[in-house]
Amino acid sequence: MKLIVDFDDTIFDTGKLKEVIFSTLHKIGIHNGEELYMRERAKETPFSLHSFLHRICTENGYEGESNLLYENIMEECHPFVNKALISILQNTGKENCYVVTHGDDTFQRDKINSTKVSDLVEEVIVVPGSKKEIIESLCARFPNEEIIFVDDKSRFFNDIHMEICPNLKTVLYNEHGLTNLMAEIEASRREEQNKKADNENSVFPKMR
Repeated sequence: MKLIVDFDDTIFDTGKLKEVIFSTLHKIGIHNGEELYMRERAKETPFSLHSFLHRICTENGYEGESNLLYENIMEECHPFVNKALISILQNTGKENCYVVTHGDDTFQRDKINSTKVSDLVEEVIVVPGSKKEIIESLCARFPNEEIIFVDDKSRFFNDIHMEICPNLKTVLYNEHGLTNLMAEIEASRREEQNKKADNENSVFPKMR
């Protein structure tokens, strides 16, 4: 079984990170950080915290401080992980786990490295748009294994060609996400065991 997990708002509590960003800006005298952040997120391009801080600091006379602010914020990331999902990753095994996340490549990888989640997965894949091609390629790479894809946004499920991913199960990580994921993991493991037993019986048929 392979587990593909989203990062933001799934493994990682982005709400708490936003609080750190706003409080960090507040400490240097920028009190409308939330408004500036929402304005930045309204843009079509993936959000880069480093670029955002650089622009805000430059506009407010704090040139040269953006790098330090960025490093300080990244240092706060580690406690914001979903401990239940971290435990599931650990129990599933690094070689069976993948993170597929949407956003700015540098910012996403810095968050993932800061939380040490990168140490728990085989590969981290950052996409600027749809996750379709990555999910379909992983399903094709492991055709004989059950694959579970967990995301908090259903839009990342909608464009996947499920007919070419017969081994794929999707779990929406909402208020019931953890319960549904654990049930899907158990079901997938049972299904793999049944397939293994069927294969063994076909190779070594029972004596009559």
